[in-house]
Amino acid sequence: MKGMGSQMNQRMMAAMAQMPPEQRKRMAAMMAGRGGPQAPAAKEISVSYERMGEKKTVAGYACEMYRERHDGKLLAEGCYVPWSAGVVTKDDVKPLIKFGEFMRAMMAGLPGAGAREAGAGFGQQLAKAPGLPALHVMIDAKGKRGVEQKLVSVTRGRV
Repeated sequence: MKGMGSQMNQRMMAAMAQMPPEQRKRMAAMMAGRGGPQAPAAKEISVSYERMGEKKTVAGYACEMYRERHDGKLLAEGCYVPWSAGVVTKDDVKPLIKFGEFMRAMMAGLPGAGAREAGAGFGQQLAKAPGLPALHVMIDAKGKRGVEQKLVSVTRGRV
């Protein structure tokens, strides 16, 4: 059975080589969910967090302010409840990471997938953050503050 799968993959790869680029991407995306050849990964964005030296309380949770940079460019400021506080743990984020991987595979090769793949990586980005964002404010290229998201409450339960 294992050999048959390998032969099928080889035949599919040969057939894909003859396809136009867009059709090849769609086929790779379909095969990725079935253990076949993977579609090319999106460019990894370097995300860093810089302490601002300011502490706040948001929705009753103590948090610390950070600047968030993507590829060195200021993107946002946020107040993060540390993972060590136990409000939300990195283990709580694991299902988001798995869902993001699923969405990335589903969207690979679709028009505009690059922008959507960035959203699919939300769980992975959150796991790299200094904690749970209690306050998150987007900052545009001119330094103007934009969309603000604020934690209201945390509730644990089963989905």
